[in-house]
Amino acid sequence: MNAQWRGRWNLGPRAHPNDGLLDVYEARLRLGDLAKVRARLHHGAHLPHPRIRERRVPAAQLEADRRLAVELDGERVGRASNLSVRLVPDALRVVV
Repeated sequence: MNAQWRGRWNLGPRAHPNDGLLDVYEARLRLGDLAKVRARLHHGAHLPHPRIRERRVPAAQLEADRRLAVELDGERVGRASNLSVRLVPDALRVVV
């Protein structure tokens, strides 16, 4: 992710839209942990967690065992099991 919030969930408490880094999380949660983490998402208090690995990188190559839903800016854009993501800082300038 490249931003802190997804709806009401504070998924990336250290994420910032223009810091030049992607915040990548890999979670291998047990069923009991899943409910506890979900309850803390709106505060961003789910991190640190011993079963959630966090990386802050300019680019990432992700591979999954099966095809998963891919969302971009909150919109579902398809499904994939292999995904390459690269962040381009300052690629867009917005003037209001």
